Amino acid sequence: MNINDLAAALRACAAGLYPLEAGTELLIANGTFLHRGDFTSRFTKHGTSDGIAMTAIDWDAAITALQAGQLPCSGGERRILQLSASLAGGIPVDLRDTLTGLDGANTARLLTAIRHATGRRADANLVLPRRHDGPRRTLPSLVLGANIVHVDIIDALKAIGSFGIERKASHIT
Repeated sequence: MNINDLAAALRACAAGLYPLEAGTELLIANGTFLHRGDFTSRFTKHGTSDGIAMTAIDWDAAITALQAGQLPCSGGERRILQLSASLAGGIPVDLRDTLTGLDGANTARLLTAIRHATGRRADANLVLPRRHDGPRRTLPSLVLGANIVHVDIIDALKAIGSFGIERKASHIT
C-alpha cells in the first residue's frame, strides 16, 4: 500500500469520530510515521468495509513501544505521536512536557487537530474574545495546504475553551 492509499484508508477508518479523525490527521500531516516501515508494519491493521479500504492504528501498542524505547524517534516525532495518540486513542499525555519544543509547523498542525476534535472546522474564522476593553480581533493565520491554521497558541486555546490557560498565560502575553 502506498502512502496516499494508506492515508486514505486511515481517514476512512476514522471517519465520523472527530477526536479519532483529528489525531489520525495530525499523524498524517506530520508526514513521518506513514513512511516508516517499523511503524506501519507493527501498529497498523488493514481491512475493508463495504469494499472501502480501512486502516486502524493501534495507539496503545505504539505508545507502549515508544515508552519502552522500541520505537526510536526524534523529540518532535515523539511529541506528535503522543499528541496524536492522546486525541485519537484517549491516551493521557503531559501537555507541559509534550508541547514544549514543538516547532511552528507542528504547533499549527496541533491547533488544527484540536479545533477538529472539538467539532469546529479548521478553516472557520476564529474570532477571539475581547481583551480588557479593547476591540475584538482575529488571529493571524497561516495557510497550510487546504487548511487555514491559526498560529497564536495561547489565544487559540483560550478561544476554544481550554480553561485555566488565561491565568497561567497572563505573564506571556
